[in-house]
Amino acid sequence: MNTIQSQPEATPFGLASFADILPKREALIGEEPDAFDDFHAAMMQTLAPATAYECVIAEKLIAIEWEAVQRRHMRQTSLQQAMRKSICAAVVRKLDADDDAMRYKHWEAHLEAGGCEEDWDEPDMFDSASAEATGKALAARATSSDHNVRLKACSEITALGLTPVEVMSEAYAAINGPAVRHDEKLQELERRGREVKRDLDALQKARPRQPQVIEHDA
Repeated sequence: MNTIQSQPEATPFGLASFADILPKREALIGEEPDAFDDFHAAMMQTLAPATAYECVIAEKLIAIEWEAVQRRHMRQTSLQQAMRKSICAAVVRKLDADDDAMRYKHWEAHLEAGGCEEDWDEPDMFDSASAEATGKALAARATSSDHNVRLKACSEITALGLTPVEVMSEAYAAINGPAVRHDEKLQELERRGREVKRDLDALQKARPRQPQVIEHDA
């Protein structure tokens, strides 16, 4: 007489976990080290699959939810990059305009002193590389994790004649295409996640309250 348990353990199959039957997931560039492993462990503890098939469905749901997390992160990163570019460009414009104004004042002073174009000693040319470095530094401070640093940076942005809201608006406009694609993918992932979760819930709801032993003749 043989016995078959309706909820088999992983160990009789030579597995520490039913997750071992699935291919190992390789980390992707851009993901935080060990972030997926921590996410996976927490989700598995929450979903609590009890059979091999439940484990497969749980893994599918975890993969969908993780991709959704990464999509949101990519969207946010694209937005921050666009904001930094907007801030940097504003700094370069402001410094370039200041340089032009300074040159004009020097020219006027030169003329008032009786000078002419032939003996005009033009100031050094505008240093665009230095201006861009200044702009990138301000952009970095504006997206700092330190609240006080961000507040000061926002004041500097306002002093440039560009409000933080305008920076954000310009950034959203710049990533409009990619943002739409991310949003569409997120909606698809959320739909798929709900469907897979319903499948898992149905499997778990159909479990017998106690593991049943089915006996039959050999």
